[in-house]
Parts: sequence; structure tokens; C-alpha cells
Amino acid sequence: MSASCEGKIAIVTGGSDGIGLATAKLLASKGAHVVICARRQEKLDQAAAEITNSGGAVESAAIDASDIDQLEAVVRDVAQRHGRLDMMVNNAASTHYAPISKLKFEHWRKDFALNADAAFVAIKTAMEIMTAQGGGSIVNVSSSCGVRAPRNMSSYSASKAALNQLSACAAME
Repeated sequence: MSASCEGKIAIVTGGSDGIGLATAKLLASKGAHVVICARRQEKLDQAAAEITNSGGAVESAAIDASDIDQLEAVVRDVAQRHGRLDMMVNNAASTHYAPISKLKFEHWRKDFALNADAAFVAIKTAMEIMTAQGGGSIVNVSSSCGVRAPRNMSSYSASKAALNQLSACAAME
């Protein structure tokens, strides 16, 4: 990524570690003001310190992104406080491992709630904001499991396949 993100506002769900933190660090290094979201404040504080210590602008929001009311409120709040939302990165994910015969329905729903439902709410909310301001970018982090399912990961794979199709629909719109 060589382009400048100077003056841009970005939200990254699942931004306290892994792919989300790496994405937040990269965006911040390019000049974006990044809002990282995750459930655990301690991990958010550590991630924010890493970004700040590298010279980046960051703030954090301790939320469970599968709580769609919390997620929508954060997206709207960030856009309102900063006057815009330029980038929405849907990275938070949930995975439950079990054969279908032993997978609890509540675990199936948890994977769909975070991997597909939360992404839908964030996309819909971000699209409203970005359309009104004249543009923006939405990135949904999926998995090869959404295309080729491994054993014992039915809920994760099915929810990532749903995210892939949602992403394709959003891109056309």
C-alpha cells in the first residue's frame, strides 16, 4: 500500500491483534486516524500503544461486534465525531470447531452473528454514511474456508461463504 491515507478515518473490527492489528498499523502508518474495535479493553490498550508508539493516530472502542446495536452505534459515532468515515474494515471473526453432529446451535449462531450479521450491519451503516459523503471503502476479511470447507468448521465456513456473497452484492451496489 503506497497511497497516503492522510486525513482519512478508518474503523477496524477485531483490531486488537492478528490481521486486524496489522491492518490498523498499516493504515495508521499511512496517515489514517484508526478506530480499533474489540471486546477486551486490555488488548485494545496494548494495540493502541503499539500504534501510538509508531507515530500513528488511534482510538479504541471496547465492543462485542456481534452486538449489532453496539456496532452500529460505534460506526455512526465515529462518523459524527470526525465528520466522515472513509474506511470500514470488517475483520472480527468467530470460529467454533466441531463435527456437525456435535456442533451446538448456539455456536453456529455465534459464528454467523459475528462473521456475517455484524458485517452486514457495518456495511449497511457505512454505505449510508459513505454514500452521503461521496465515497469510501469497505473491506471484508474472509477466509479460504468460505470457498473450500475444512472438516469440523461448518459454522465458520458457511458464515464466511455468506460473507463472500454479501461482499459481492455490496460491491455491485
